[in-house]
Amino acid sequence: GLTEGSNYRVRAIATDSFGLSAQDNSNATFSISFILWKIELTGSVSSAALYQYLIIAAAAPWASAGEDPLDGPDPPPVPDTTYFDMFFPISASNYMRDVRPHANPTTWNFKARAEGLSGSTTISSSYTGVPLSESHFIVLQDTAAGQSRNLRVTPAYNYSSSLGEIRNFNLIVKSNSPPSVQVTSPSVATVAGTINVMAAASDPDGISPYNDSIASVSFQYASSPYSAWFNIGNGALASGAPASGVWSAS
Repeated sequence: GLTEGSNYRVRAIATDSFGLSAQDNSNATFSISFILWKIELTGSVSSAALYQYLIIAAAAPWASAGEDPLDGPDPPPVPDTTYFDMFFPISASNYMRDVRPHANPTTWNFKARAEGLSGSTTISSSYTGVPLSESHFIVLQDTAAGQSRNLRVTPAYNYSSSLGEIRNFNLIVKSNSPPSVQVTSPSVATVAGTINVMAAASDPDGISPYNDSIASVSFQYASSPYSAWFNIGNGALASGAPASGVWSAS
């Protein structure tokens, strides 16, 4: 089967009924990747800038949630009593790349270890590939400190490592879907004069504490089932209450 690579080319061979053939080679190269998208996390301790470590969280439709050939094993620690590393614990092994099936949300657990080190520690992030669009949440959770960081807004997280500490983290990716809205007033068949228009809107997406919210609700009216829609105006957004507006139909 095919393997991941960046120098693939295509050749076409045409053969006629007399057995004569011709061929054409594609000059353009292309790459094959079994990964839909990936997030790279780099960790380092300020007291020993030499010790940096990279792990990769990725998604692919043919990956499994557990151990599989797409995962990259974690190399053994350097033969030293002082080092910093990060790894994904999968089954009984540690991995530097964890490829999981694309889901919503997709969650990875990883650990950061400061062996013989202490001090300010930084985990930085970068991401590539679809579907990591602007509408996706990318959140790093420090379970020991009870802290979360929206990596979409701030791509780095800082904490203080103690000597020999192994700290647990979660990385969560979740897509953002459109909000829901329902007209709640008017609800009667015939109204006249000043009409109160109301709608209930919600958007439950997000990863606590980075929850999504409704930014605005606007209202329109139509004079028949086949006519165009015309703006009434924007509804007032009251905290914890439905969006509402007043329309003078007289």
